[in-house]
Amino acid sequence: GKWDVVEWLHANRRRGLWLNEAFEARCDSMDCAAADGRLDMLQWIVKHYPRAKCSTQGLWSAVSQGHLPILEWMYKEHRVDCDFWSSVRDRPLKAAASNGHLSVVKWLYS
Repeated sequence: GKWDVVEWLHANRRRGLWLNEAFEARCDSMDCAAADGRLDMLQWIVKHYPRAKCSTQGLWSAVSQGHLPILEWMYKEHRVDCDFWSSVRDRPLKAAASNGHLSVVKWLYS
């Protein structure tokens, strides 16, 4: 992420654009930040858009790419649907294990 672009978009936003207060259930920008392992970007988005949440896709990206700090933050801050964790059972565990992310496997297992 390029901060100058993010800040410009934030300063010049209009309804329907990239970041918008209307996002209540999910936010594509958060999904991209989670996939890239950008905790700083996730925290910035939440600071400016408190109702923003990651979708299931953002969570899966973080799991499969081994972004443990992202997962810990999303779980702690409830930035994902908490029912997700119980509804998918062992699939995140398999995704993390198949990609060799032992720290994520241990965290999911605990």
